[in-house]
Amino acid sequence: MKYKYKKKHNNFFKYIFVVVVIGLIIASIYFVYYQDKNGLSELEGDSGNKGLGNISVVENVKMALHEYDNINPLLSHNREVLNFTKLIFEPLINISPEYSLEFCLAKTCEYKGDNKYEIKLDTGAKWHDGSDFKAEDVLFTFQKIQEGDSIYKANIGNIASMESSDDETVVIKVNNYDPFFEFSLDFPIVCKKYYDGEDFNASSKIPIGTGMYKIASNTQFSLLLTKNTKWAELHNRQQMTESITVQKYSSIGEAYNAFKMGNVDIINTGMTDYQQYIGTMGYNIKTYTGRSYEYIAFNCNDSILGDKAVRRAINYAINKDTINTSVFYGNKIVSNGFLDYGSFLYNGENLISYDQEKAKQELLNNGWSNADGTWKKDDKTIDINIVVNNDNKDRINVARNIKNQLSEIGIKVHVKEVSRDRYNQYRSDKNYDMMLCGVNNSISPRLNSFYGSGNIANYSCDEQLDSIEGIRNAQRKANEEVPYIGLYRNKWTIILHPSVGGELKPNAYGPYNNFDRWYRQL
Repeated sequence: MKYKYKKKHNNFFKYIFVVVVIGLIIASIYFVYYQDKNGLSELEGDSGNKGLGNISVVENVKMALHEYDNINPLLSHNREVLNFTKLIFEPLINISPEYSLEFCLAKTCEYKGDNKYEIKLDTGAKWHDGSDFKAEDVLFTFQKIQEGDSIYKANIGNIASMESSDDETVVIKVNNYDPFFEFSLDFPIVCKKYYDGEDFNASSKIPIGTGMYKIASNTQFSLLLTKNTKWAELHNRQQMTESITVQKYSSIGEAYNAFKMGNVDIINTGMTDYQQYIGTMGYNIKTYTGRSYEYIAFNCNDSILGDKAVRRAINYAINKDTINTSVFYGNKIVSNGFLDYGSFLYNGENLISYDQEKAKQELLNNGWSNADGTWKKDDKTIDINIVVNNDNKDRINVARNIKNQLSEIGIKVHVKEVSRDRYNQYRSDKNYDMMLCGVNNSISPRLNSFYGSGNIANYSCDEQLDSIEGIRNAQRKANEEVPYIGLYRNKWTIILHPSVGGELKPNAYGPYNNFDRWYRQL
């Protein structure tokens, strides 16, 4: 009996072992499939079923916000507050995912001459409390931005005056005519009547807007946004998500930890090392191009770099992917122009791509020779300084990388590391050879600073920069003549729970574009 019991006992454990092994195999297969489907993968713009069909959708989506300051968009200086409050407040004119203009609270904007614009408003729009949107709200918003230190103050810098003749008409007079003035009308509009008798800056009232979501509550630890059933666009667009909980955290580290714990579904971040906090699997990402742009400026009046062939050869000889990989470990987005952040006006015609042989041939075809390892033409030798500010380690490393790349085709470069003050002096005097520069691109496609009179590169461009055709032609010409070389942009990432999908079209102006088409599946 003892032997039989022992045999049955052993068989029992064998069965258990087999079941466990089979279970592990099944789990492994599912895990690999699940990670391939829902792991660290880049989502396409439309990652879900537009009609949803029989898909069940979670009513609430949770977003993360760190270092909260103020929910009023005219008072907040927190980038992420300004991002998600675009779901609550609306501007006169919106910026599309392609950076084109979309009328929102304005129905029309017409230039009337004498530096005046007439704006007709959408008086069908309602505030979250049901009251009518009127011209007085636009004037009130302009006044509050003008009085305070709002981040939108730059938007109204060219506005001399604003007045209304009736509830649906606003007339704006600008100091200087700007063909792209409408791009500055993307600031959020707030309700005048709602703040009657209130100190706007100190008010404790929950703000109201006209957007697709309204604020239901604002506590120490979270904000609750719910569907706006009075939204003017409701007949065209229906929010798939009933409510949004915005969890407040004191740091991005806390937000990452909450995401790992499953307490957050969506994080928008400009940090490139987020994987150190949340790992590499179990979530999706959607990356988009930031507005921080780094580039090389050439002095087109220089005796050497005034030769277009030299600038073109340098462009051919620089491998931007190598810079991105070796200096930034792939955490930048390679860039080719001032408007290649997603703008509908970007023109990539005549772009030069990396090719060392073409670089050499460009010089040879234009009278340069390289008999002793140095490029010479007449009494000139290609021996160039590249200026960088010594308080920017990234630029120093990029400059050294460029130096090494150009040395491979015989172009001699010296990296000139100077103080910030000296760097700015070089830039203002425009007496450098090459210079590494950076800019935060405006939402406006205005290119006057780069191609217009007095530009940093001493570059002569005869294109009219006040029209779409002129801007595209200017880019085409510059791509050929190379007064600048675009290098890279910063990268932003939206980190998503695997079940979050929809029409994701983030850009630097609005990470949550088309949020009415975002959802989380059960």
